[in-house]
Amino acid sequence: MISHNNTKTDATASDAPESAEDWRPVQAQGVIKRFRLGRRKEWNEVLHGVDFSADVGEFVSIVGPSGSGKSTLLYCLSGLESVDGGAVRLGGTDITRMSRQDVSVVRRDTAGFIFQDYNLIDSLTGRANIELSLRLCGHRAGQARRLAEDAMGRLGVGYLAGAYPSDMSGGERQRIAIARTLACSPGIVFADEPTGALDSKNADIVVGLLRQIAETGTTVVMVTHSLELAARTDRTVVLRDGRIVDSIAHAD
Repeated sequence: MISHNNTKTDATASDAPESAEDWRPVQAQGVIKRFRLGRRKEWNEVLHGVDFSADVGEFVSIVGPSGSGKSTLLYCLSGLESVDGGAVRLGGTDITRMSRQDVSVVRRDTAGFIFQDYNLIDSLTGRANIELSLRLCGHRAGQARRLAEDAMGRLGVGYLAGAYPSDMSGGERQRIAIARTLACSPGIVFADEPTGALDSKNADIVVGLLRQIAETGTTVVMVTHSLELAARTDRTVVLRDGRIVDSIAHAD
């Protein structure tokens, strides 16, 4: 996590009481994010007071040109990055001024992640990669194996239980990565360009799986470069130059 300015410029936003009607699994108000430009003393403001929220079971895509701040926004929403202004609530918990350690606990108990590069451990089999994630979530060995096998079965990759990532196709690795996320039953899934390294067929499968996850009540927030795939989500947020310029709800 990159952190450089511990002064929060919008503290009152996170202090306001939250009513049941206003509660969202993912909420951000006035988010500002800056990065230092190399070794210089100058700062580049990537996000300029962004407001964002996602409902329970909503599948939201974030799109925009390269450099618009899509992944930065995703990392701020998930607590992988600190913010320099505004407030972020994850699963109803204000993480804005928490320590990194406390944020990591909230993130572990609330959210799952799917990345473009899969983040699988090459020396572990498909099932072992999933079991490791479950053990880190506190499950015992036997329970972790049962949950891993169940998750692989739901995604149709049970045949990869004993295979290593190097023996899998890109689509198979991504489905194992999704199974690893699903096995821990997170309330929120953050996906950063999950189809970026896949062909159109496998990209279609992955987005279909994310749709299925959302239909079970899990909130899914996905950054994508594909407008075609974004159109299959419930809503698309358009980001340009660090600001949300549109929010488009998609019909069935």
